[in-house]
Amino acid sequence: MPGPSLGNGFILLKLNLNISDLLILLIHALGKLGWLITYEWKGGECLCRIFNFLSMFTLYLSSNIVICIALDRLTTVLNAQKLNMGQQKIWTKYVIRNSSSN
Repeated sequence: MPGPSLGNGFILLKLNLNISDLLILLIHALGKLGWLITYEWKGGECLCRIFNFLSMFTLYLSSNIVICIALDRLTTVLNAQKLNMGQQKIWTKYVIRNSSSN
């Protein structure tokens, strides 16, 4: 069984974003299309409240997943910079040690 990869978390976030976008298309867009075709709500008050909740939920879900992707990319960049700075410190110590021994 292969070990965890660095890209697995990012792939999972992209998959979740695709699912949330699909939910927006199915819930929000189709509901608005039905509204534009009929110009009235025929589902009653309870269904109207459920539709409005699901519509807003899908929009907030998508926004939060985009924020999670941005934070994941930020931590990846910061960790790469820390790794690079650590390698530079090792290289600097190596150069100083070798230059002082001469």
